[in-house]
Amino acid sequence: MKDLAAFRNDLKTLNEEFFLFLEQRSSLVKSIQSTKVKTNNYFCFDPAHEFSLFSKQTDNLSKLSLKELYAYSLILEDHACVSEQSYPLWSEQNHLNEKNHNLSFGINPILLAVTYKDLYDQLPLNEEFKSSLEKHVK
Repeated sequence: MKDLAAFRNDLKTLNEEFFLFLEQRSSLVKSIQSTKVKTNNYFCFDPAHEFSLFSKQTDNLSKLSLKELYAYSLILEDHACVSEQSYPLWSEQNHLNEKNHNLSFGINPILLAVTYKDLYDQLPLNEEFKSSLEKHVK
């Protein structure tokens, strides 16, 4: 049976891997964005692509707590934002008619639609985002 020191060592290793994966993910996203700019195909936010991507990850995403989903949403947002106009700032709730301190209001609404549909349905989306997202939400 492992002792506390062994568990802590395992956690240290996982934390190191986590930060390495974050760094690799950020680098890969920058490469994708650079490629898009070079091919004049630069449109950072694509709701259809995000719905497709997140729908394929439903099993993994549905295991996340709401706080973990919020953290994941923040990571995605941070990596995707090369400028303020390039990707929606979900965490700043610019996609909503009214801001709220409710944690779910700051999560990428596509992630919410895929994992916590009931919370997505409660979002007071502004018309711009409502029209671009609703056609993908089932």
